[in-house]
Amino acid sequence: MRHAVVDANCNVVNVVELADGAEWMPPAGCTVRASESAIIGGRFDGVAFFPPPEAAQPPRRRLVPRSLIVDRLAEAGKLAMARAALDAADLHTRERWNTRAAIYADDAAALALLQAIGADPDMILAPG
Repeated sequence: MRHAVVDANCNVVNVVELADGAEWMPPAGCTVRASESAIIGGRFDGVAFFPPPEAAQPPRRRLVPRSLIVDRLAEAGKLAMARAALDAADLHTRERWNTRAAIYADDAAALALLQAIGADPDMILAPG
């Protein structure tokens, strides 16, 4: 059975698997609580286990609408260069651009293309 090792501040400091009836001595100042849901770095409030904040809310990737990217490339005088670079790219890269309404701001292919044409990725892919 799975158990959480909880310190005096109610933090989950370890998770261990113990066979039924097995005895195990936790580190000084810690207690052991049966739990299938505890995660190292989480918290125990005396009744329930809660995941660590970063596990509860994974970072969200930011999308930038393709129309906004096109407008910004045009304003920067880089639209023709971007079109030429995209046309010269591999089929997968071209089709990704053609089929998506938005591009992730951290997309490696988009960043490389913008850098290759001398465009500022931070400006082109900035939040709208």
